[in-house]
Amino acid sequence: MTWEGDLILTPEEKEAAAKEEAAVAEQEVAVPKQEAAVAKQQAANAEQQKERLAAKLRELGIDPDELS
Repeated sequence: MTWEGDLILTPEEKEAAAKEEAAVAEQEVAVPKQEAAVAKQQAANAEQQKERLAAKLRELGIDPDELS
């Protein structure tokens, strides 16, 4: 204990705290990466759907580029 009454961590406690902080930091980095991957997949799915719909319109004799 310090003169101010604060507890002093043992080396083992310091190591455990550092590991916990590292784990939290890894999660904070992982979540945005996962969200970005999901967004990228959703964009790819939307693009594929757009292409399928455009192809269907062409089959029906409609030029999708003229609709814009």
